[in-house]
Amino acid sequence: MLVISCSGGGSLNNPSGSNGDGSVEITDIPVITGSTPVSPATNSTPTVDGTSEPSAAIVVYSDSSCSTLAGTGTADGSGNFSISVSTTGGTLSTYYAQATAPGKSASACSTSNLAYQDTSIRPTLGWFSGTQSTAPATPTKLNQATAYAIEWSSSEFDSTYFTHSTSTNSHEITIATAGDYFLALTLPQEMISGTYRPCIRAEVQIDGTIVTGAVGESSYIRYDPTEGQNESSAHIAILLEGLSVGQKIEVFVQETAGENGSEVVNASGQASLFLEYVAATRTFFTGTATQTNAPSSATNINQATAYDLEWTSIRQDSGFTHNAGTPEDIVLDAAGDYLVFVNIPINSSVQRAAPRMLVELDGVQVDGGRAAQGYIRSDSGHNHASLQWSGLVTSSAASQVLSISTQLTANTGTAIIQAGNAAHITVEKIDTTSGVLSLKGTDLSGGTNWNPAAAQTILWDTSVVTNTTTFSHSTASNQDDITINEYGDYLLIYNDSLNSPSTSRTNPIIKVQVNSVDITGAETKTHYARQTSSHRESSGSLVFLLRNLVPTDVITVSAEQDVRTGTVNDQTHALLTLIKK
Repeated sequence: MLVISCSGGGSLNNPSGSNGDGSVEITDIPVITGSTPVSPATNSTPTVDGTSEPSAAIVVYSDSSCSTLAGTGTADGSGNFSISVSTTGGTLSTYYAQATAPGKSASACSTSNLAYQDTSIRPTLGWFSGTQSTAPATPTKLNQATAYAIEWSSSEFDSTYFTHSTSTNSHEITIATAGDYFLALTLPQEMISGTYRPCIRAEVQIDGTIVTGAVGESSYIRYDPTEGQNESSAHIAILLEGLSVGQKIEVFVQETAGENGSEVVNASGQASLFLEYVAATRTFFTGTATQTNAPSSATNINQATAYDLEWTSIRQDSGFTHNAGTPEDIVLDAAGDYLVFVNIPINSSVQRAAPRMLVELDGVQVDGGRAAQGYIRSDSGHNHASLQWSGLVTSSAASQVLSISTQLTANTGTAIIQAGNAAHITVEKIDTTSGVLSLKGTDLSGGTNWNPAAAQTILWDTSVVTNTTTFSHSTASNQDDITINEYGDYLLIYNDSLNSPSTSRTNPIIKVQVNSVDITGAETKTHYARQTSSHRESSGSLVFLLRNLVPTDVITVSAEQDVRTGTVNDQTHALLTLIKK
């Protein structure tokens, strides 16, 4: 007990704590002993536990000066207290306490504190994973003649925006708040048995209707026991516009190519689905396209000359200019940084057709702005593919024009956007002054060959954006390492463009590591290059949520060969963007 004496006729204005002789009793400082549950925990309403004088009123604060209120309560007759507080998923919060015992004045702020890490998913987000579908027989076999929905056996989500059960209708994710949602699917695959040339189509459906442009079909596998390539992946990144409460999101998978039905293709690691509610205050342009501005054969996206896709806008917020007179042009009204995601579903009967996609500003390809995973064999029923590109585009001046063009890279002939579907583009202007890292790189830790027998990490030698509060990275040393400085969930956006100059059927695999450990399902394996018919180009695109990163965690991205040896070179910078959610 601390007693303060006031002499010289003075007094403290605290009648309840007065002893009648000018002295005041001050409550002993409480001691914080821990939390329930123990940190870290997936719980956004933990209790701050501790001891104080019996029956004291306890106030918990979220700052060391005890000025920001977090919770209140009362100690029991033995002096034990347990005060509920509210936290935010993916954050570290520190709590202090102050006590006021009956008949005494308040204590000082506690010197002991509680550091509590809430590992719940961040608000507005949903993260779902699984390894099988709703197929009644052999559900782990993804390449079936009938389309079946992926079952999400694991889910973490903000219940304000999503409803989901891992035990009942686990393939359905129900919308709980109306609005727009960003979706990113990653479906890595591995052929377990069979002959060769399976391909799996992944598509997003809302209440049983396919979402225009939400198709991932870059998952061709040319399995051969002697030459390899038995892995691939499917990817989709798209804004879903105007969803209503109660609508259900599903992802269906189905085989669209194969030799004789004996092939078995399973998910390697896990399929994963990222969903994020998009507030109306964020700035987007979205649109669809079915043809280019080519003067003839505008629906053919496989021409020797690159022509721009013509967009029909869906969501056009202030900050973008787009009109029917020049539908290929998306004008970025202000200089700044823009996230761009493009999906193009393709169909062709041309053997070894392989259109590429180019991302351009004012008619000039942006660094890293290439995609070429749309190879079509046109054998064994393989007549469908898709192109995906994801990355950060920086506009250096107002009114620059963003456009997306297509062009042949292998055999000539007609390739079109799949009938009844469309290409889709999502563009968002983002603030990169906090929580963002954007890097570029061309080499690996072991050299320039992107198809090494053992995994080598990508060296990020160019910084576009580095927020040092959130990230630590050097372009001079340990270029492959990105160190996290803040607790949280981080969205990873990756893109590359590769070339196999002389070796057939190469397929480099790109994986993401945290502290040198591969993250399950965080990979892109769409780098198959046939070599024949001038098909040498390939690319990979990946959008993936890294959960519960903590300070000192180190992120790396690596490349390694599938089975086939040989040299594979980069064609342009690989791009990596990390965004703290």
